[in-house]
Amino acid sequence: MTERIESSESIESSGLSEALKKARLQKKLSLVQVSETLKVAERHLAAFENEPLNLTVLTPFQRGYLRNYAELLEVSLQPYEADLQGQPELESSLKTIGQQPSQLMKLTNTKILLSLLIGVIAVLIIYSLLSGI
Repeated sequence: MTERIESSESIESSGLSEALKKARLQKKLSLVQVSETLKVAERHLAAFENEPLNLTVLTPFQRGYLRNYAELLEVSLQPYEADLQGQPELESSLKTIGQQPSQLMKLTNTKILLSLLIGVIAVLIIYSLLSGI
């Protein structure tokens, strides 16, 4: 096996992207081989190698892909752990459900009460017809 790249100087001087590419080439692996091994799209791996990485904006999946890639290539991410721990702010168009369940509950309760009322009326009508009242 090749030696693990752990020196923060070697990673920082050439950049993480360059360290990943260099380690992959030293192991004589193609992007296709790594992609098949890790079950990660080749385009993700190529982006890690060819683009300057802003680790603070990676999605959780991308951070996982990067960690797995670095582990396979035996590249230490220790100098970057602080940046990898950062959680990106997630935006969502979803509304809180605090108001919706109460409206849904009212509608459900109304349907149940209406069904019970119809059932009671039906039972009374049948009882009155059978008893001759």
